[in-house]
This record gives sequence, C-alpha cells and structure tokens, in this order.
Amino acid sequence: MSSRERIPVRKDITYRYVGSLTKTYEYVHYDTRHVQRTCYACKGSGKVILQPSPPRQAAAKPSPPPTPPPTLKDNLHKRFGFGYQLTSTTVGSERLRVVTYKAKPKVTAYALIRVQGSQFEVILENYESIFLLRNEYDDFDGLFLEDMAGKYAMADDKGRIHYLSDHRFDKVNARGDIWQGTGRKRKVGDKEHREYELINYKTRERLSPGISLDDYCVCKELWTQKGLIDVKLPHAVLGDRTARGLMNREGEILVPPLYDRVLDCDPSKGMVRFMDEEGYVFDFDHLGRMLTPSKELYTESCPDGRRHIYTKAFYLDTDAGRYKEEDIKLVDRVVIHHPDNPAVDGLVFREAGCPDENGWATVLPVASDIPLYLHSSGRIASSQEKTFATTEIGKLPRVPFQPPNARVAETWFVAQKSGSLFGGRLAYRNKEGELVYRTIKTAYKQVVSRAPEQVLVQAKNGLWGILAKTASLKPKYDELYQIRPLTYLGVAKGKIFLIHFDPDKQMFKTEAASKFSTMKQGTLKKLLNYNRQVPHIWEELGRRLKNYGISPNEPMSGREIIIDQSTDQHHNQHHLAYWFSQNNRHHLFLVMGIGSWNLEYYHCFLPDGTTDVADALYLDEKKGYLYIPYREGDGPYRLIEFHKEYFKRLKDSAFEFDAVYAVPVPTDDGPHTLVFETAQGYFTLSRGKLGLTRRGGRNKELSLKLLGVK
Repeated sequence: MSSRERIPVRKDITYRYVGSLTKTYEYVHYDTRHVQRTCYACKGSGKVILQPSPPRQAAAKPSPPPTPPPTLKDNLHKRFGFGYQLTSTTVGSERLRVVTYKAKPKVTAYALIRVQGSQFEVILENYESIFLLRNEYDDFDGLFLEDMAGKYAMADDKGRIHYLSDHRFDKVNARGDIWQGTGRKRKVGDKEHREYELINYKTRERLSPGISLDDYCVCKELWTQKGLIDVKLPHAVLGDRTARGLMNREGEILVPPLYDRVLDCDPSKGMVRFMDEEGYVFDFDHLGRMLTPSKELYTESCPDGRRHIYTKAFYLDTDAGRYKEEDIKLVDRVVIHHPDNPAVDGLVFREAGCPDENGWATVLPVASDIPLYLHSSGRIASSQEKTFATTEIGKLPRVPFQPPNARVAETWFVAQKSGSLFGGRLAYRNKEGELVYRTIKTAYKQVVSRAPEQVLVQAKNGLWGILAKTASLKPKYDELYQIRPLTYLGVAKGKIFLIHFDPDKQMFKTEAASKFSTMKQGTLKKLLNYNRQVPHIWEELGRRLKNYGISPNEPMSGREIIIDQSTDQHHNQHHLAYWFSQNNRHHLFLVMGIGSWNLEYYHCFLPDGTTDVADALYLDEKKGYLYIPYREGDGPYRLIEFHKEYFKRLKDSAFEFDAVYAVPVPTDDGPHTLVFETAQGYFTLSRGKLGLTRRGGRNKELSLKLLGVK
C-alpha cells in the first residue's frame, strides 16, 4: 500500500564553543513523501487467512483462604460474653490479667487469667473484686479477693488462697501484717464502728492487744521498720467521734487519738506529723514526745472565769489537696481554758474575745476572716444565728433589701431619719482600701440606695442628685434613673441628659441627649418612658422590651427584683431581675453576668393574674439556682426556679408562703436576711444534701431552713 506521510529528510549538525566546552545542536528537516508499506493483515501475500478462535474456557475460581485461628479477643468473648473488659494490670512475673465481665445481667464479676498467645487459662473467676497488692518496696505481694458470698481472701499469683476471712482487712506490709476485722462493734456517738485487730495473716499471730476502729493505715512502712502504726480510736477528749493516734507493737498508745489526719510518717525523718480538725499541725518523735510544743505567749482572763492562752502553732489549710511541707505556716492560736464550764473548755480559735452580758463572745476561726460568736453554752453561731437567738424575728422591721457587695462587708448605706427627712451614712473604700463612711445630712425627702458606694437623693424642692464616695452632683434633675453601674438618665427642664461617674477622678460628666444621633435620641426617649413606670431599667434590657410586645407608650406596672446572692458569685458578676405587667400579660426578665463583657438575657411569662413578684434568692453558686417568689391574686407566694437557662414552676405545697421580705439581720454574705413566712414560722431557703445516689453520694435538693417559730 502507498500513503503520503511526513518523514525526516535531512539532519543539520552545528557546533558552538564555550570556553573549553563544545555544545552540539541538531536540527531535523521534515517533508511529505509517498511511502510504501506492507499491509499488516496479509503481510504482503494479498490473502488474509482467518484462523478459528479457540473455545473460551472459564477461569478456575481461587479456593477461599483458610479460616484464621481465633484471636485472644474471640476466645475471651466466647468465654466471658459481650461487654467484658481486659484490664492492663499484669500480676507478678507471669502474664496474668484481670477480666471484668457480667456473670448475670446485672451482676459484675472479676476473673484472673493467664494469657498464652491467643489462648488463656482461667485461674480465679466469679469474684466480687480482685485487687493487686504491692508491698512497701512496690513489689507484687499478693491478691486481695472478695467473693460473691462476702468472704475476703489473700491469694498468690498462682491463684492459691493463703488466707480467708469473714471480714475485710487492710494489708500493712510484706511480712503479712494486716488490720483484720472482728465481729465486735463499738458505738461512737450515733454511729457503730467495727473493731479491727493487728495480726499476721501468714502465722495467724496477734501482733498486739491494740484495737483500731479503722482498717486503713498510713504508716505501713513505719510499722515494718520501727513497729509503730497509726490507729483510729474514740477521740481522747470528745468521745462521740473518732480520731487518730500512734500505737507501738506492744499495743501502747504513744500519741493519744486527738488528730484528724496523718500527714507524714517517713521512718527516715524520725518523726510522725499529725493534723487536727482545725488544721493545726503537730510533730511527735518515735517515742511519742511532741517535737513542736506550743510556746505560751501570754494569757488573758475574762470576768466569767475563762482564760485565753495565746500561742503560736503550725497550720495547714484543711481544704488543700495533697500535703506539701512548704504549705505549712506559723499562725496565732488561742485556747480557751474554763475549769468550771466544760462546754467551752479546750476550744481553739485564731482570735477570741470575752463574753458580753448575754454570754456571747466574738471568735475568729483559723481558716476564715468571717467572725463567729461563741455562747457560754458552747454553741457557735454566725451573726445571723446569734441575732435570732436573742431576738424574736416577728418583731424585726421589714426593710428595703440591699444586695451585698464584696468591697463592703456590711450594709453600705445606713439610713437615718429626722422628722420627715432622711440622711444616713454611706460606706465606701478609699484609695488605701480602707473602709470609711460619708455622713449624709438628714435633709432629703428620699435617699435611694441601689448600688454600692452611691445613693440617689431627692431634695426638699423635689429635684434629684447623686452622692458617690466623695463626689456630689447637686440636685437639679426632675427625674433621675440608674441605667448602668455608673451611668444615669436624668431629665431637667424637659431635656434628657446622660450622666457618667468616673470613680478614679471622682467626677460626674453630663451630656445632653440632643448631641447624640437621631436614633440614639429615640432610644433614650423610649428608655425614659419605660423608667417612668418601672424605675432603674438596665439600658441594654430597655432596647429588648419592645421585642416582647412591651410598649413604652402604654400603661405598665412592675418593679426591679433584688437578688440575694453571694458577694464572690462568679467573680463579682451579679444578676438583675425585673417584673413587667402590660395588657394583662406578665413578664419576668433576667440579666445575668453584670460586671462581665457578655451579658445574658432570659425571659419567661408569669401566670395570668400575677399580682406581685418578691425579691429573689440565689443558691448553690457553682451550679446556679435562682428562686423567684411570685403571687397570683390573693393566693400564697410560689417559687419559680431558674437553672441552666430554664425556668420551672415549683408545685410542691411545702414551698408556698404568706409573705417574703427582708429583715436587717446580716449573714456571712450580705447585710440582710430574706425571710419566707408561713403560718408555722419563718424560714429561709437552702440547698442541702438529701438522700443517696446510686453511686453512694448525696443529691442536693431545695429545702427550708427554720429561722423562728410563731
């Protein structure tokens, strides 16, 4: 066959010299030519001979791979069923593992197996618990077993039982010394404690006649080397509870049981360190002699016959986690000695005063700066409890509630009245952080105290001003409302003003609303209309009210709800609450996180016919439970619970009250007590631990705390 193709016809080669190098260049010329080719089908013969195709044969299928042998996981699943767990614990020198599995649908059991490749051998099974025990040198020393019948045993890594008992025991050392439970029980206070004796489970020999009420020991290594062990016995002074002491091998008590905890008993240090319930630390040598005796500084006598012995002692914060020697500090310590009054004899505080005519003495605990009060009967009470012990709560006056503040521990405004005029004392912190008071003359028609270190005052002519620390804004406003912590909305001669207070410069800055944008002026006018009906509405909340159908141009009623909450709640991030009623609809608003950058707003509708919403109480600061009392018609006050962004009405009749109000009785967190009154008496709300959970803990539930009986 002939065809025209483009083929190379000539090649040109040129050279170029670059220094000592020679570069070669090739250029190929192409042209179109007639080219003869041989047909690939007949290969030049002119004939094509077709060969028949061989018959198609099916390819042979590969044989399936052999089934792999079962793995360890498969064998364990077959033996122990679905849901088993193989622990990472390796017992002894062999590859022994502990398996957790379900012996019955709701029964968890433990087994000990020896693993050999993918196979295993069951050594122990169907036990309630299996624990690996190590001695004081961290070497494997046996297995602690508890079977389903309540028996306790010690076994080696071969699964052989060496010791069996009806009572739980605690391993002490490698020689086999243990605290073994007995069948005897001793009642201490209102609780029964099982007695334990120190024995050697290998020889069955009783090591000493000493008896402990606890099977847990700290000084196991000290027992091995020195023959001393810590014991828990009835308190040497207060027999209604237990405490720890130190015992030797002969059963002799070297350190009486007076202490709450053993901090250190390293044999190389030559001493044992105890801590009592208050947190005071004492060191003893191995003969039971105190190494840190408290040195008496001076003694004070009181008219009732008691003596205060002032000393210095080592102290460790009882709330601290793991014990660190550098955390121990030297603090003041006062021991009360009264030979004629055993109720107060031996009590320990950081500071203590003499009792007044009613038998109350001010004392200061070692771990707190909040003073307590000690009565001659031995009762220790807070300032609130002391007041209720000497005053009938029904005769206390009802007062406007002032929320607490971390900067001022007591009431930060004390009102005084002269005729029809008001004044008082304003508490604040100066530049040095000292608490000082500013006297406000009794020359005002009203003094409104809403926030710390500032008050709104109304002069005789009806005009309003502001007093804050040392600064003063003379009364010249017809209306005045607080809309932020340091910002006010005022009206003077028909014009609207924004007033800002600078706490550092102690100055007020006033800006006319007419200088703002048209949109800002409209916002301030709406906020003013809201405040004229419900005073002191937060500015950011005022912008949101219209979204809930609350119009600033229609009649509206309601009030700001003061919340009783801790001063250190969420790092001084406090909360506000408001109640609004308009067009037969009742709204509850919460503004959460005042003092932070991110405010959170929550809303719910109150029941139809709501006639009042009282001041609220915030409990359990870590989880945040807010309780708001509300009233429908003339019925009782009921509670709304707010928790984790949800509102819930409490239907329990136990939380229905005739009245809710504040009385001027200070608590640890604030200057007032919020009282919930019923026909039976006076209460406050608390969240206490009631009942047991499935894991043995106790749930916190809302309950009533009695303040007084009618």
